[in-house]
Amino acid sequence: MGTSAAAQGPGVDSLALTRHAWNVLVGDGPGLGLPDLSVVPLADFLKAAEDPAGNSDLLTVQERELILDQAEIMIRDLYPHLPFKQQDFKDAVPPADPLGLLTRLRKRVQTSTPMLGELDFHLEVLKVFASVRDPHTAYALPQLFHGAIAFLPFRVGFHDAHGKRKYIVTAVMRGFDHPHFQPGVELVASTRGALDFTQQVDGAAMLSPGANAAAQHLRGILRLTLRPLATAGTGGWHRTVNAETATFAYFPPGSAERHLISFPWGVMRATGLHQDLPGQAFSTSRDVSASHHGANVLYNRRHRNNKANAAAVAAPASLFPDVFEFRSLVVNAQPGKQFGYVAIKSFSTANSADLSNDLPNEFQRILKILQPNAQDGLVVDIRSNPGGDIVAAESMLQMLTAKPITPANFHLANTETTQKILKIIADDALISSGLRAWAADHECAPLPHGNPLTSGQPLTAAPNAIGQIYQGPVVLMVDALTYSAADIFAGGFCDNNIGKIVGPDPSTGGGGASVWPHSDLVARLPGTGLNLQTLPKGTAMSLAILRSTRVGANLGKPIEDIGVHPDVVHPRTLEDLISSDGSGLPGNLI
Repeated sequence: MGTSAAAQGPGVDSLALTRHAWNVLVGDGPGLGLPDLSVVPLADFLKAAEDPAGNSDLLTVQERELILDQAEIMIRDLYPHLPFKQQDFKDAVPPADPLGLLTRLRKRVQTSTPMLGELDFHLEVLKVFASVRDPHTAYALPQLFHGAIAFLPFRVGFHDAHGKRKYIVTAVMRGFDHPHFQPGVELVASTRGALDFTQQVDGAAMLSPGANAAAQHLRGILRLTLRPLATAGTGGWHRTVNAETATFAYFPPGSAERHLISFPWGVMRATGLHQDLPGQAFSTSRDVSASHHGANVLYNRRHRNNKANAAAVAAPASLFPDVFEFRSLVVNAQPGKQFGYVAIKSFSTANSADLSNDLPNEFQRILKILQPNAQDGLVVDIRSNPGGDIVAAESMLQMLTAKPITPANFHLANTETTQKILKIIADDALISSGLRAWAADHECAPLPHGNPLTSGQPLTAAPNAIGQIYQGPVVLMVDALTYSAADIFAGGFCDNNIGKIVGPDPSTGGGGASVWPHSDLVARLPGTGLNLQTLPKGTAMSLAILRSTRVGANLGKPIEDIGVHPDVVHPRTLEDLISSDGSGLPGNLI
């Protein structure tokens, strides 16, 4: 019955309130464009996942070995980050040893009696991929898990208070009407002897491979209450953790009295919650993208009550509202001046068949609308942008400066396998391949004696085709969830000296790569004896096949793991979390 009456208030049943919120969510499904939206308890979902009667996608031993074979081929022969990950994370726990983990897991699959459980097998594969701290190089579970997101009925943010992190509930689901557990409560350690709530965030981040500490922390906060099950392990898979409920301690606003509250984990499923990963010249964090999508469903704008939405309705709308939001901006510290604000929430949308052209064209249109009322400066906000189309991202940079843009360089793993592929491409001009720019590299010495990477080549052929559109100073806002194509956008913003970068974290997410799904590797790489095969039962993998390096003053420096460092670090404040416009913009940006 939730927690004790003394802990959460007389007559309050948090479990019942949570289930009521589930029912409200399902009722909202048609209006959210998800007519088949359903919610079941996580414990029931996990039970069905291991039940042959409820899951037709259970893997045979042979199918498990095929998955391990394909993972080994990708990482051993094609993964450009591997030597760098092995060096940078050799002392981490666990160390970056994906090939060693695969060898040990293969032995367990072949010899374990009784057979390794279905969920345990998937968890072990997730651990292999998590060991390289690269969300681009990822594993996705079978069909049953597609479009399934485990969730609790609230969201969490954190702010810095005198050098200590404080974790605040920023939203609760519609229908969860608890008298005490409301936006503004502070989450604290569940036991009085624990140091602080950060330990619970770290636990949630365990299978969320952030490329640096700041990114890992923010991903842990996301997974604390929201876990896309196709790519995320759940606490319930660890046998010592209760899959049915999660318990938290909190201080109500203005109180230092510790309360306890428990929630059942729910799993929402809908066809529209599943997102496939596009192919070449694409760079995104599938896990963060799915989490954002899930959060938009759980805390949909239609029911949010804040001033920002009223202002957004009155402002001009983007042709791609899931990508762009824009408006004029009042900066309190600079009265009488005119600024513009545009948020780029992603460099991808399902509403475009030609991202490389459609998104830059829309950005151009938005800048022309903003220009008359943004004479004194423009804020471009890519915080929590999970990435998308690299060419679209780099093509937007030129619109912000008169100086010609130099796009980032990209490199393949310089392995014997890569060189075989490049020689086939070089010898046959009729082969259509996105790797032709590196064909000449087949003549170089490969690893272990040659360089770890091939030459660097740009993916964006014409970054200066449109030219400058916005005339005025520009500031870029980033955070540690700025990732993939957004990382590359931030790197280009810095390397081409467009303006200052401001953010609450010491770096962006550190994802510098172009990603191919395993299905593209099977379909598009010339035959080299690699034995790439279609994965079974709806399982999927993706690979960072091209490693990016920066240009200008940072020539040759990678984005992977390091990220892009802001010029000004503005730590999160409580006001940032609860501000009426939700922007969290510091007052001295321009």
